Amino acid sequence: MPPAALSCLGAGDKVSSCPASASSSTTRLSKFDDETWHALNLLAHDRMQDFQELADEAFRDLLAKHGRPTDLKTALRRSAGVEAEKKPSGKGRAKS
Repeated sequence: MPPAALSCLGAGDKVSSCPASASSSTTRLSKFDDETWHALNLLAHDRMQDFQELADEAFRDLLAKHGRPTDLKTALRRSAGVEAEKKPSGKGRAKS
């Protein structure tokens, strides 16, 4: 089985349960103990989400908690400095 397919698998899951986007993104394999996996699987079922959606939400929240950008646009703004965000764009109302 290819490594990309392994990352989509959980206890008892089949390769067909992998989302189509899994092949176009970075794939990592993580290990969970049985209790944690079952709790996550139940949460995903209760919220009508798949594991990937839960993981995306969890990692976005973790990055936000530590003040890290979650997208390229925000990262570029931060690297340009805070002053770049505060400058008026010159569009909008004209001064009288």
